[in-house]
Amino acid sequence: MGCGLGALTLSIVGLVLHYTSGFLHRRAELNLGLVAAGQRLNAAYNERPMQFTNVAFTTTAKLKVLVLGNSMARDFINAGLERGVFANCELSYSTQVPVGLRSADDVPVGLRRRVAACDWLIFGSPSVRVSTWASDARILKEMGAKRIVVIGPKNFGWNMNAVGLLPPDARLGFRVPVLPEVLALNKHLRQAIPDTEFVDVIALLDDSAGRVSVFTPEGMLISQDRVHLTKAGAEYLGSLLFAHPLLAPL
Repeated sequence: MGCGLGALTLSIVGLVLHYTSGFLHRRAELNLGLVAAGQRLNAAYNERPMQFTNVAFTTTAKLKVLVLGNSMARDFINAGLERGVFANCELSYSTQVPVGLRSADDVPVGLRRRVAACDWLIFGSPSVRVSTWASDARILKEMGAKRIVVIGPKNFGWNMNAVGLLPPDARLGFRVPVLPEVLALNKHLRQAIPDTEFVDVIALLDDSAGRVSVFTPEGMLISQDRVHLTKAGAEYLGSLLFAHPLLAPL
């Protein structure tokens, strides 16, 4: 009976931790003032860049930046916004990612117009097709994209619940290994995409042993769910990303 009750208790606690992000939503750095966000604080923050979805470029002299991809692309946008990078840019976002192209006709008309007008075309998530990357990049440049950059994957371990309970004095030196499948994907992308077009995010974060910090230098959580950025994480990663030679001109 005692063992059964203990197992049931652990199961309930595990479910509560899972559905509340391990109580991480109570942490100060995750309090963004978003009404009724609850455990979705991180998701609500990640969805903010949706305001730039399909925004058409104008004829102004500002740099025109088109970011393509999924929620990791929105992380990239948040990192730029937190660092003020896009203050003098026109920014447009699309969840459509043109891959395996035979010609420009394979790209939807609205996206085709923005590709033709953009100064920067950024694949903000590693959703490119490596087998057709050279051909895809060539076609997109022929369409008018002046500069193309692919942002590599990121990962902060496999479980954040215990990490969130670490005392302040244990946070800064704490490191976790990047998941093997993410390292494998990163290596695959790095080999397929030229250095002139690929930003290796893991290389910016790791300690040369495949381990990364889960806290900013100020002791704030970088991610609530092991992948997507908190506001503090966006500020921190943004400071690294936009110092990268490929992104510094922004």
